[in-house]
Amino acid sequence: MMDQDIVYFFDQHMDSLPLYEAFESSVRKEITDIRIKVQKTQISFYNRHLFACVSFARIRKKKDCPDNYIVITFGLNHKLELPRIDAVSEPYPNRWTHHVLVSDRNEIEGFSAEEHTSNRYWWTGDKEQDPWEWREIIARSGEVAYGKLFHKKAGFISKEWFPYFANYRRDGYDFDARWEDGLASMRCKKIMDEFENREELWGYDLVTSAYKETPESSGERIYRHVREHYPNATEEQIKILMK
Repeated sequence: MMDQDIVYFFDQHMDSLPLYEAFESSVRKEITDIRIKVQKTQISFYNRHLFACVSFARIRKKKDCPDNYIVITFGLNHKLELPRIDAVSEPYPNRWTHHVLVSDRNEIEGFSAEEHTSNRYWWTGDKEQDPWEWREIIARSGEVAYGKLFHKKAGFISKEWFPYFANYRRDGYDFDARWEDGLASMRCKKIMDEFENREELWGYDLVTSAYKETPESSGERIYRHVREHYPNATEEQIKILMK
């Protein structure tokens, strides 16, 4: 039976309670003798020491948060860099706090490389088995683009599909026009200034080859392609992925 203090904690977020239940169940399978303490702003998990907590901490802008979610926070003695981690801080030396937003609505099953690889090989440096090494190998091939391309998550886009994403995401603008209209940040401007020949890898003609169709047409093309490969994904999941 669910602890009433936990039910009360989710009183204003009842649709997120199943996410918490799944997390607690997974923790109990991996770690014995845990103690759970419900506090005003978080639910803390202890064995000898605090090792994780669940909350609704604001780690993304409100417009980027799904309707139902929880934030899982955990600490390590080193910085962990994975696509699923939303924010990392070092509150004091060699103590890294990691925050992960978990939702049952904005994740397409099977889309993440983490779902197809073993945790034992991450960060091993083994170029045959370590997915973190693959990103550099694949990106160096010149056949794909790599970056935070899917709703602020890192991933790859092929040379074939990059022009359609470029056209869809630009929404009728090139960068100079976005800057002039106040739609680009100073940070983006500084990055773009560092890359005056920014289409040098594939060439301007290829990158802009989809500009002949409307951004909406490119968006529909991308939507159909994702739907073809992930038929069980909902319309909302795909559209969040395309942001």
